[in-house]
Amino acid sequence: MYRGITLSPVLSKLFESVLLDLFGLCLTSNDLQFGFKKNLGCSHALFAFNETVRYFMNNNCCAFGAFLDISKAFDKVLHSSLFKKLLDRNVLVCLVLLLKYWYGHLQCAIRWNNALGNWFSILSGVRQRGVLSPVLFSVYIDDLVTDLKLSGYGANIGNIFAGCLLYADDIVLLSPTCLQKLITACEQYGRLWDLKFNSLKSQVTTFGSKCPTNPIITLLNAQLQWADKIKYLGIYIVCNTALTGISSHVRQFYSRFNNVLSVIGKGSREMCTLHLNKVYCLPSLTYGCETWTLNDQSINRVNVAWNNSFRHIFSGFWRDSVKPLQYFCQILPISYFINCCYGENWLYMTLTFSFTARAKPVLCHWQRVWCLYNFCFSWSD
Repeated sequence: MYRGITLSPVLSKLFESVLLDLFGLCLTSNDLQFGFKKNLGCSHALFAFNETVRYFMNNNCCAFGAFLDISKAFDKVLHSSLFKKLLDRNVLVCLVLLLKYWYGHLQCAIRWNNALGNWFSILSGVRQRGVLSPVLFSVYIDDLVTDLKLSGYGANIGNIFAGCLLYADDIVLLSPTCLQKLITACEQYGRLWDLKFNSLKSQVTTFGSKCPTNPIITLLNAQLQWADKIKYLGIYIVCNTALTGISSHVRQFYSRFNNVLSVIGKGSREMCTLHLNKVYCLPSLTYGCETWTLNDQSINRVNVAWNNSFRHIFSGFWRDSVKPLQYFCQILPISYFINCCYGENWLYMTLTFSFTARAKPVLCHWQRVWCLYNFCFSWSD
């Protein structure tokens, strides 16, 4: 089974980029929406998620979570409803009329090899691979955050609502109690705006204790499965302890490293192999490391994987220390690299959002860590 890829003209992407630059301030979304925003990414959504879970676990309380999936979310956006939401935001009428004409004349054709099918009109959904599409979808789903806040349920840290986290169409609900109330609010929003939640791909779990068996959580009259391990934005999280599972990172790192060795060969062109290891293999091992929560065993696994790559490149014995090699190659040990990334992310988030109350006491400490990070990487370059 094949999944189609939409090809859009470059000129239309340029046009949408100009619109976004001119009217971007009118198309903002809630701070709990992290997807497709300038200076925000997966690491910031993971940071907010981890800190919310840790807050409840550190206060000897478990947190229930629901990970909801919307079926064909971008393709289900109703054009008339989108324009109504834009007008409710007091967006300039000229922009709404332009988008109405833009989306009212969308046409598409299917190409298979050299054969081109008949053209047909697109009656719903935002343009796939369009520059404006993620922003318009964020506007379309933004009122869901407001509805969840007004429900009176969900996780709160002080006076900060953290009961839902969104990354485009990825929705996470967090609550110490009454998780079903939040899911019901999502169901009602979906019925109102024609967004269909997929109960087969949605999961519920609990952090800070084992998953219960008695409470039945439903989505669209279908019972959701309790999961002991979930994947959120590419990171596996063990639900009972909220620790990060790094097995997939290590496997992918070894896979990429073996690909490099198969092309270049073992024992030849060491510095070229080392450079590829740093720019091609290391990102797969350290993806999301600024938000990791690891125990000593997991940290050791990451260290062993990184150190073994040096031993293979320079034909070292398995018990040889690689610290001298890393020093002369001007590369940080992996544990220092992870700590520096973690410190940089902490500093950015505390300066920008002040998300947790415990952020301020450690701010000065992480300022020193960030200075160390900049110093080390200026040295390695």
